[in-house]
Amino acid sequence: MKKFTTKSYACTKCRKTFKKRAFAQDKKRKWSPTGYSFKCTNCGNIMFEAGTAFKAPKQSDKKQWQKIEVLLLSGYKFNAGYGNPFKK
Repeated sequence: MKKFTTKSYACTKCRKTFKKRAFAQDKKRKWSPTGYSFKCTNCGNIMFEAGTAFKAPKQSDKKQWQKIEVLLLSGYKFNAGYGNPFKK
């Protein structure tokens, strides 16, 4: 049985996250990256791809979401094995 990798997508304006599959399988059973780019269902903004290991802070924690927004704007992705950007 194959394990499906999912990526998290985050809206820093609404502070919501969604998970989508990272790969899709075609009719010939070949796997390819999905390359999702979608809008937030709440506000309509384009959501950031946050990576496979993203764990969102509480929706009410504005300070942590501001930190997340800076990282995502700079292109950082939260993927397993890449370390914690908040630890020194």
